Amino acid sequence: MKKLVLALLMCFSVSLFAQEKDMSINFSTPTIINLGNDAKIPAIAFGIAGNNWLSEKLSFYSSVDFGFIRGGGMNMDTNIGVSIRPINLDKFSLLISPVANVDFLLADSVMILDFGAGLDVTANYKVSDTFYVSGGLNSGFDFYQMLLASGGTGSGACKLLKFTPHLGITFQM
Repeated sequence: MKKLVLALLMCFSVSLFAQEKDMSINFSTPTIINLGNDAKIPAIAFGIAGNNWLSEKLSFYSSVDFGFIRGGGMNMDTNIGVSIRPINLDKFSLLISPVANVDFLLADSVMILDFGAGLDVTANYKVSDTFYVSGGLNSGFDFYQMLLASGGTGSGACKLLKFTPHLGITFQM
């Protein structure tokens, strides 16, 4: 719990010194592939992402997606990392964000926590001074899992591959 509070305080302190901030609202269609049994789990999700730009090319990045899994269940995928903006033109920008993620899955009185790493690549097209249309792909690999069920708990290695194409709008603050 102390580490979570410290991480939130660090996020807040980084945003205080940001030169520029933006927030995105996204619609996405995540697909989770369990490499252990080749099961594919499709979902529909809505999310919020934000960047606190520390310089022209570097920002602190965080996002959360809330999803509904086909067949029942809910999913919350959180990402935290940095964004690098290698292309920043008048009307177009490209963001590359390596992230660490935590994925919460609730289905049939079972809660699963997955931990992993990934990469988000997003392209923004500038419509006005403060409004962008954005699209991209968030991909990730989860390698550790904790299972909490009414019958007991368990944890161990897992092999989950995630692909999440997303479309949305971005507001510069």
